[in-house]
Amino acid sequence: MYSPIFLLSGKTLRRPVRTSTSKDFLIFFVGVNDFLSYGRPDIPRVLNHLKGFFSDFEKENIPFLSEDILYVCPPSLDFSGDKAYSAFSTVDGQLNEALSVYCESEGILSFNTAKLTLERYPDKVHLTGDAQKNLGAKLAEFIRREDFF
Repeated sequence: MYSPIFLLSGKTLRRPVRTSTSKDFLIFFVGVNDFLSYGRPDIPRVLNHLKGFFSDFEKENIPFLSEDILYVCPPSLDFSGDKAYSAFSTVDGQLNEALSVYCESEGILSFNTAKLTLERYPDKVHLTGDAQKNLGAKLAEFIRREDFF
């Protein structure tokens, strides 16, 4: 039986993988906070953080092969009409495209959520409970279709 590990951030990775086996899989979802931080959108910075995340695997003896990893690209952000945050909108797809291309170059499967319609709380970042369920259902369909497990 496979034992998937679901993580919300890379910081919690080391603890659960100490008992992993070659049959384990990693599904992770990072990048939104990197994109929204530092006062300006910066796709190369997000990519460098993702690359650093993977380079830590070897340094820390984290035993995941690229074919056993699924990266979930962050849902699109739409801040149109908001003068302070409009530059952080990702509806143009450039952020997720860059993340997907990088993952493909590393042999990592990625699930691009950009085209999903997902309801947000008023902060326009965090998904509502129903949206999280919808995302989970779409992710489950993707996993079955790609025969990930």
